[in-house]
Amino acid sequence: MKFPAHSLDSQRYTETFEVFVNRSHEYDAVIDQLVNVTGCCPPNYSCLDIGAGTGKVILDWQSRGTPLPQRYVAIEPFADHIRSLRDTLTDLEVESELIEAKFTPDFRITERFDLIVLSHSCYWLTNPIQCLLNADKQLNANGKLIAILQSPIGGYPFFQLFNPYLDRDTPIGPDHGFSSFELVNGLREAGLDPILDIESSWMDLTGLFTEDATRERDEFISFLLQVEFSKISEPLKSDAVTYLRGACIEIDSKLVWHHPTASVQLNATKPF
Repeated sequence: MKFPAHSLDSQRYTETFEVFVNRSHEYDAVIDQLVNVTGCCPPNYSCLDIGAGTGKVILDWQSRGTPLPQRYVAIEPFADHIRSLRDTLTDLEVESELIEAKFTPDFRITERFDLIVLSHSCYWLTNPIQCLLNADKQLNANGKLIAILQSPIGGYPFFQLFNPYLDRDTPIGPDHGFSSFELVNGLREAGLDPILDIESSWMDLTGLFTEDATRERDEFISFLLQVEFSKISEPLKSDAVTYLRGACIEIDSKLVWHHPTASVQLNATKPF
C-alpha cells in the first residue's frame, strides 16, 4: 500500500533543512574531514568545490587555520548561493572563479586541481558515480578528491524504510537514498580504489517527541523523507515517528540519534 505524499519544493527544502541542522552535531565532523585532507595538499594548492553552496563551509573550514588555496573554483547551480559565495570569497581575498551550473558526468573542466571537494552535494547529482569519475580525471599528480556525505547509518535506513510506501506527486529533489555505501561500491566497480572513513556524529532529538514539539518533529521528518510529513496519512505517519524515536538512546539526559558522516577519498591514479 502506498500513501499520497507531496514532495518538498526548493523553498520547503531550505526551511526543513534548517530544522535538521539545528538538531545536528555532524558539522564539526565535516570540517574536521576537510581540514585533515587539506593538510596533505602542497603549498599554494588549487581547489575545485563541486556544489559549493553559500560559502559557509569554506569560511568555517578556513577559520580553523587551514591555508587558503592559491586558486579556488566553485561550481554551484543555485544563483542565490552563488551570490552568497561571492561575498564570502571577497572577504577571504582568494583568487576564485564561480561557475553557475549543475555538475554532470560530461561537464567540461579545463584545468587540473590539487584538491576536489564535494561536501554533501552528491545527493543532487545526476549519476553521482559518473560525476566523480569525471572529476577524478582533473586531479593533478598526487591530487586528492574528497566527497563528504551521509553514511548508511542514521537517516539513510530511515529513508529506505519508508520511501517505498510514498506515492509522490512530483519527483524527489535530492536523493536521500544515496550514501557512502553506494558511492564506494560504484567507484570500485569502475576500477578505482576509494578510501572510506566514517566519523562519529549525532543528532540531539531531546524534546522532539513531546506534544508541544509536534511541528518541529514533522519538519525534521519532512527533511528526512523529502515530503510534507504533516500531511501523510495514518498509520504510516505514526509508524515513522515510532521508528525514529526507537532509533534513539538516552545519554546524560539527552535523546541521541547516532548519525555518523562519511568521507570517500580518491587519490590521483594516472601518470603525468
